[in-house]
Amino acid sequence: MNLFARRGALCAAHLAVFLAAPAVAAAQSNLAYVCASAGDRVAVLDATSGAASASIAVGDGPSRAALSRDGARLYVANTLADTLSVVDTATHAVLASIAVGDAPGELAVSPDGARVYVMVANGVVDVVDTAAGAVVQSFASGTGSGGLALTPDGSKLYVAGGAIAALDAASGVVLSTQVVGTAALDVAISPDGSRAFATFYTFYFSPVFSAGGSVAVLDTSTDAIVGYVGVGSLPSQIALSPDGSRGFVGLTATWANTGYAAGFLPIKVVASFDTATFAVTSWTLVGGTPAGIAVSADGARVLVATPSVNQVALLNAATGALSGNVAVAGGPTHVVTAALTSVSSYCTSGTSTNGCVPTARGWGYACVSETSGFQIEIAGLEGQRSGLVLYGVSGASLTPWGGGSSYLCVKAPTQRTSPLSSGGTDGACDGAFVLDFNAWLAANPSALGQPFSAATSVCAQGWYRDPPASKATNLSHALEFVVQP
Repeated sequence: MNLFARRGALCAAHLAVFLAAPAVAAAQSNLAYVCASAGDRVAVLDATSGAASASIAVGDGPSRAALSRDGARLYVANTLADTLSVVDTATHAVLASIAVGDAPGELAVSPDGARVYVMVANGVVDVVDTAAGAVVQSFASGTGSGGLALTPDGSKLYVAGGAIAALDAASGVVLSTQVVGTAALDVAISPDGSRAFATFYTFYFSPVFSAGGSVAVLDTSTDAIVGYVGVGSLPSQIALSPDGSRGFVGLTATWANTGYAAGFLPIKVVASFDTATFAVTSWTLVGGTPAGIAVSADGARVLVATPSVNQVALLNAATGALSGNVAVAGGPTHVVTAALTSVSSYCTSGTSTNGCVPTARGWGYACVSETSGFQIEIAGLEGQRSGLVLYGVSGASLTPWGGGSSYLCVKAPTQRTSPLSSGGTDGACDGAFVLDFNAWLAANPSALGQPFSAATSVCAQGWYRDPPASKATNLSHALEFVVQP
């Protein structure tokens, strides 16, 4: 074989290795989890199309759910069982069932995922330590049971249950209480943490009985009410778009008085409003009385649980128009959506001296403005090895790594992150590196790619010490994902 033929064969072999590496299915970036209370399950939907992808059996009467910021854990309040289910979102396995107080409902998860706040009966908030898997603290909110929301930094917990209370999230001390109308019901916090939006209703007794509903807007720096959104009818749950520009409220009943008869009439309406002007921008009729409501991670869809007709309504978030309905059996009562980064795998891992072939995966939401929440894991490493995750922003590569089986799959220039230890057992393939990429970027503002002012494609792979190997090191396969500003 002549030189050119040899070079051609070598290139073809390298290309075959590159293409033959199994591509890991990209993580869906628009997932919705729907509590089906009568079915004792959580349905997993594509938030864009509404297509169902899984059904997760949980406890008795699941009524509310919340996700950890990295999307790795789903917490489900089982109201009839007085438990909290902990679900691995990658495998849909229920990892634990944690006993909590009576009739658990609304949930909020701390930004670091260490604590879950659970609203139980009589306005009490149970605090679950996620590592211990147990309630470690309980405090009275000073209100009735109702909605919960944490500020993005995790410092303040808002409760809407009769009144609107702001609590210190660490100590449970009530910082302020605002009385609005007859009773507050639910609360949401703007993405920048500057505003709290709480739904409430008011009964008027003079000159004749009537009723109405509104959204109170609070400045979270002072907890003063700075405005109201008038929605007319009695509201229920509220959700905000990911960019914080729009709010969505389910309306459940309206007071009617004809002069001959009077009473509350059920309605099936979702109101959309502008969070800057507090003006209602659309009214949308859905198939049943709205319960839970959420906005997809990309901001394009509003998902509304309508348990009376066993459906989830899909609305166009920009216009409020009804796009369709998805059948969800078992009385869907609540919806939570996941902001997950799509991650793909490429290239191939080298085989270590002891026959270990590491695997890389990434999960969570890669965003430079977040201080945590996107994990890169390199598993199946040799135990007791040092190494790191390296990344680049110039695309993929396929460069042989010395004379071994590894390839450098990230195009130069590359950036090395902080040193890591694989743990595990020396000589075994039970080691792993885990890096919170968001946290590392936050701690290294001058690193490659910073300040990520626009959405940027990143390629990353694991590098680790393997003294007998060629170049005394080896590499995993690579991941590609987009970091948002």
